[in-house]
Amino acid sequence: MSYDRLIREHEAIDALTDALVALVDGHPAVEDGAALLERLARVIRDHMAVEERTLADTLDAASHDRHHAAAVSAMRDVEELREDWTLYLYRWTPAAIAADWARFGMETRIMMARLHDRVAQETGILYSLALHYRLIAPGR
Repeated sequence: MSYDRLIREHEAIDALTDALVALVDGHPAVEDGAALLERLARVIRDHMAVEERTLADTLDAASHDRHHAAAVSAMRDVEELREDWTLYLYRWTPAAIAADWARFGMETRIMMARLHDRVAQETGILYSLALHYRLIAPGR
């Protein structure tokens, strides 16, 4: 696993969240919204599968030093968002999006902001610690 790969995945997530927010800020486009949400969900699922071990190893490595509290807090935030993300995906099926575009837009803006914050937190705290502990390579 490399830092560069994780950052590229974060950039893809940020681009998709931005695209989804732009979409919900426009006229209702239910099929496009459902398709974009499905694509984002796949990208996040694949990213989480790759980074899961890195995050767990980072938390373990930080368990006995001054970075422990920061790592625990960041991981707690990751877990909370993971649960909320799962509920969001469960709620917003294509039929639900079609039934209430306005509410989908409101909840999507909130969730996309949270995803953006999580990406920044992972990069700024957890990936920095993973590099510090040499759990991920700095290059490709």
